[in-house]
Amino acid sequence: MNSPWTDSAKLGCIIGFATFGLGILFAVVMIVVDMRKRLQMYEDLIQEDLQKMEQLGLGSKMAEINKQLEERLQGAKDEAGVDDQLITQALELGPGEFAQHM
Repeated sequence: MNSPWTDSAKLGCIIGFATFGLGILFAVVMIVVDMRKRLQMYEDLIQEDLQKMEQLGLGSKMAEINKQLEERLQGAKDEAGVDDQLITQALELGPGEFAQHM
């Protein structure tokens, strides 16, 4: 029984599937590279925020902040609610005053 596939058709099929496989492999590699770049970007942003917090004089409260963060990450709810005085003061800041602290 003769195959309807010619040698050039077989070669074209092999090249096509190889190209498709390489394309998928390239896409997966690029996704991994992008994930690593974004991870580094987020780590840099976190370091910048920590430096800003230190500049604002929050260094002495970092242990308490980290403890509260850990509790929130574990799903604990804050029973007392938010600090209304702090929220009120933040809402009263104008754009210029806010920019001074950034």
